[in-house]
Amino acid sequence: MINQFSKFLNRLFSSKSKPSFTPSGHSSISYKEYSVRADPELQGNQWITAGIISKELNGSIKEYRFVRGDFHASRESANEFSISKACQIIDLEGEKIFE
Repeated sequence: MINQFSKFLNRLFSSKSKPSFTPSGHSSISYKEYSVRADPELQGNQWITAGIISKELNGSIKEYRFVRGDFHASRESANEFSISKACQIIDLEGEKIFE
């Protein structure tokens, strides 16, 4: 299962733009005209999946913040999974997330 997830992440990032890391340690990518930024939250000694999806619509920037109940031992793992989850949300919901 972990191997399949690793393959998924490799496919996700190899054909799209590579994640870049901001000075705060957050990773971000562009995906299907959306800006995706990982923003994992530290809870206790683990990181929880969270991020921000944004897109310019009708001349203004719309943002959607998501938090999921997935925990990770490292910030890097949480960043990767948050980006993956954001892309999945975009694929499933599209612009409906901004309604």
